[in-house]
Amino acid sequence: MRAPWALARGFRGGGSAFRRLAPAAALLVLLAVLLVRTQGVSADPACEVPPTNLTSALSEDGSAVVLTWDAPADCTPDEYAVYRRDMDVEGARMTKIDTVDGSTLTYTDEDVNAGAYYRYRIRSNDQGPRSGRTDITLPEATTVQPTPEPTPEPTPQQPEATSTESAPQQGERSVRQNFDVTPPSLQVVNVDGTSLVIIYDELLDESSTPAASDYTVDIGGTDYTPSSVAVRGAEVALTLSTGAASGDTVTLDYSKGTNPVKDLAGNDAVAETNRPVTNHTGATNDQPEFSSETITISVDENTPIMTAFGDPVAAADGDTGDTLTYSLPDNVLLLFSVGTNTGQFSTFAPLDFESTSSYVVPLYVRDNKGPAGGADSIFDDSIKVTINVNDVNEEPAIAGDTAPDVDENTTVVGTYTVSDPDPADTHTWSIDSATTDENQDGSLFQIGSTTGVLSFTNAPDYEMPGSLADTPANTYQVTIKVTDDGSPPMDETFDVIVNVVNVNEEPDITSTGSSHTSISKPEGTGPSDPLATYAADDPEDDSLTWTLSGPDAADFTITSSTGVLRFQALTDYEDPRDQGTDNVYNVTVRVRDNKVNIPGSTNGNADTAPDDTIAVVVTITNIDEAGTVTLPATITAGTPVTATLTDHDGTTSSESWEWSRSDTAGGTFTPISGATSNSYTPVAADVGKYLKATASYTDPHGSGKSATSAASSQVAVGN
Repeated sequence: MRAPWALARGFRGGGSAFRRLAPAAALLVLLAVLLVRTQGVSADPACEVPPTNLTSALSEDGSAVVLTWDAPADCTPDEYAVYRRDMDVEGARMTKIDTVDGSTLTYTDEDVNAGAYYRYRIRSNDQGPRSGRTDITLPEATTVQPTPEPTPEPTPQQPEATSTESAPQQGERSVRQNFDVTPPSLQVVNVDGTSLVIIYDELLDESSTPAASDYTVDIGGTDYTPSSVAVRGAEVALTLSTGAASGDTVTLDYSKGTNPVKDLAGNDAVAETNRPVTNHTGATNDQPEFSSETITISVDENTPIMTAFGDPVAAADGDTGDTLTYSLPDNVLLLFSVGTNTGQFSTFAPLDFESTSSYVVPLYVRDNKGPAGGADSIFDDSIKVTINVNDVNEEPAIAGDTAPDVDENTTVVGTYTVSDPDPADTHTWSIDSATTDENQDGSLFQIGSTTGVLSFTNAPDYEMPGSLADTPANTYQVTIKVTDDGSPPMDETFDVIVNVVNVNEEPDITSTGSSHTSISKPEGTGPSDPLATYAADDPEDDSLTWTLSGPDAADFTITSSTGVLRFQALTDYEDPRDQGTDNVYNVTVRVRDNKVNIPGSTNGNADTAPDDTIAVVVTITNIDEAGTVTLPATITAGTPVTATLTDHDGTTSSESWEWSRSDTAGGTFTPISGATSNSYTPVAADVGKYLKATASYTDPHGSGKSATSAASSQVAVGN
């Protein structure tokens, strides 16, 4: 369910579902508009007094906006300037779109777009302050609405439609508060003796009370400062130390001080100068009054649209026979309506407690008479109405697959989820008892009471179907149910038809022992050395294909038909090629039967996806490799010879050397006295002899290592 504030926002610029209500609602408003024209006052090109009672409505076909207003009470302008703001355009401002003659109190704006949200104001002679605002949203272009029938008298089921607004206090939802950037508009000022009441077009912030010095009341030409100021609902109430007498001309000045008048969105009210005040002191006509400043009524969430709720919020009028008119501000439609002549509130949109639990709206009343009994259309009193939305337990809803396919030999059917408009509710899942009777399949299933996981009690076998219902073999029918813990508890059922799928059964690798998963080999192991031979069991005795994957797969080969694993090249502990360069090779051995599982096929279709895998770790161990001594190819007497020791196992230490000579390359070598380093300079006695260098040393494997090398040629005579 959508939040009511979102529904109302739909009227103002989003949410097409409720824009479709706008044409009918606007026409009802239009039917109630009184076109008032000041009589006997000539056109005044200097008139700066703004018109009043500006309203907007849709044209009959919903494609244009019709504006109407009342002329100023004190003068008639030569012309009116029409201003519009495109509320859907970020940064848009009020822009003059046209002018009309001062004798015209209506304007039709045809240059509008379907679904767009507009705000209008009117300005006398395009000078001075602009009128109060009116907002309207056009219906979507695809929406077709019939022309509504004339509105009958309100009944509890069909209240008379009027403009609506929702404006909350702290903790309450306000459509206007969320989107309002326009100051509150002063509608009327009434005085009766020492009581002066200023009525605005929306609820005010009661925590911001202006100072008494912000107001000046001119009574018969003498200025007075009120003795006290109070903000309540949509009104600012001033108490005067000197009251107005019957027939006194009264005007009001207001200047913004430290705590200005502001609406609930924080917009400051504009200053006022010489604002006319309607003087009811000693009037022959009594104003209607509400018996209190505030009232609270309630309505259940999900109450059907156009349903009356609560007792009528009625005002009292001391004049017998007066017909009272009740209205709500016209800047927000589609939340609530009020009976024009009854004060009976009705729903005008779905309400959702979980989105918004309370609204506050101002309700206005007038008796359509001035102090002397003549006709007028200004407000006489207002009351702040708090509308509490009652939480009602609502049905949960189930979501999930209605016809899942389940492989044979498995149990889980699927996980089902629940959504509930009441977020605090907890839920219990069960199998609906109606499907556990004989010849039904409910008894073959179970569902997690808190998880919503539906599964077979025992895994089904395609070749031995166990369905009890009158359905095709391997088709099972079950109804699941979820119940909330609300008061009263609500439940929802959901039918599921499960289709058991015949599958190609995959091969399983059976070579899973340590000799196949954790292999250790010495360095030097290569392509000719099998590491392991793998085997797998396939229920269909399919021809199997072996493959490799994993970080070090490129270092191995595996015979695709026999599963024999080998290294790709000779291994060297001192030069590891594995990804971790730590002589620990990680490879995954994979097998497939080259068939894919599909419904209704025992053997499946061809595929290349592996069916089973096994992780294999091959560790290469280090071996003690002999060092080597290298001598130059040519040795000459008198020229130093350097022997070089290298050991593949790593860095050597504790080296000692011995040089020896022999008459023949394969003869007996005799040690040379004093030759104990790796460098030796042959002498004359060495000419024609073969030299040999022997190193004794320690390598990373330990001490006691030895390496020797004999020259390949005899010592030559030096120059």
